[in-house]
Amino acid sequence: ALRILLGFLVPHGGRAAVLGCDSLRLGPTERDRIGYVGEGHHVYSEMRVRDALAFEAGTRPRFDRAVAEAGLARCGIDRGRHIGLLSRGQRAQVALLLAAAGRPDVLVFD
Repeated sequence: ALRILLGFLVPHGGRAAVLGCDSLRLGPTERDRIGYVGEGHHVYSEMRVRDALAFEAGTRPRFDRAVAEAGLARCGIDRGRHIGLLSRGQRAQVALLLAAAGRPDVLVFD
């Protein structure tokens, strides 16, 4: 259902819409308004936390680095740690912070 909602799969019947747009017609502008956090927390395990923030900030126009930094501080996550060495819970926190710092209008969780 989430893949259909995000426009990655065609529904067998009916239609799905997000932000008032048919899911099969989501463009870059609409996708920039959607945040997604997957079940597996597939974030850049080979990167340090600070590098993941820099990457996201450089690729997502709405990314608010201050929001991400404040969240990391609140969660007590060291910006210098490799993401792959974080606990599963910490990786989930980083994934959520990266998604939320994009200031999405809609946040989708798996």
